[in-house]
Amino acid sequence: MEKRKLEKLGIETSLLGFGCMRFPTTPDGKIDEAEAERMMDKAIASGVTILIPLILTIMEKVNRL
Repeated sequence: MEKRKLEKLGIETSLLGFGCMRFPTTPDGKIDEAEAERMMDKAIASGVTILIPLILTIMEKVNRL
């Protein structure tokens, strides 16, 4: 995975990010959490260091807690 160093922040990130907007869903329309986790794990294992969440995905999680 190609990386970029962000000098001002003192960090290095992957050039590509993983968008978390369209995770697979279950028949009842909820996010298939097991499959979503598998997808994120694969992205991280491939060197992705930027996960880009969709605010609605976050709000759904918070409302279920």
